[in-house]
Amino acid sequence: MKPKKLIWDPQRKVVESAKEKLPKLASEFFAAGRRARRGKIKTKRLHEFRLLTKRFRYTLELFRPIYGPAFDKRLAQLRRLQTHLGKINDCSASRALLEQTSRKGKMYPKQKKVLRLLKRSERERIEKFLTYWPESFDAPGEEQRWVRYLRDYAGRGRGTAAPGDD
Repeated sequence: MKPKKLIWDPQRKVVESAKEKLPKLASEFFAAGRRARRGKIKTKRLHEFRLLTKRFRYTLELFRPIYGPAFDKRLAQLRRLQTHLGKINDCSASRALLEQTSRKGKMYPKQKKVLRLLKRSERERIEKFLTYWPESFDAPGEEQRWVRYLRDYAGRGRGTAAPGDD
């Protein structure tokens, strides 16, 4: 899920670059999200998708001034997705640390209890992600709405929303 490096032409106007590059970046993001949900869910794959989501959001935030108010709603969606993925990663990392620090695989009863709680919490958080992604990002036509918005509304500034986005 390694993101492609974006090459920006410094001779082009920001709006032109955004119209060209950001829709492609959005399509790559959506494809990565679908891959993250495919097959058996692996926390490593979700962590990689979390990092990609973070980079995608931070890249989009750089272009905030050239888009309308609907842009903030999209950024908020990405923040919520990051939160879901971050909580999964927190559980996974804590669980791995606990397992790693136990002496020769032996754990005290309280450590085992914490480990069970972390595993349960991780499963619950994965379920939240598995619900949030299709409702918020993978609903029919959602990818095309993002692509169209990023392509067609660059340069509209903070005062104009895309039709149906208010």
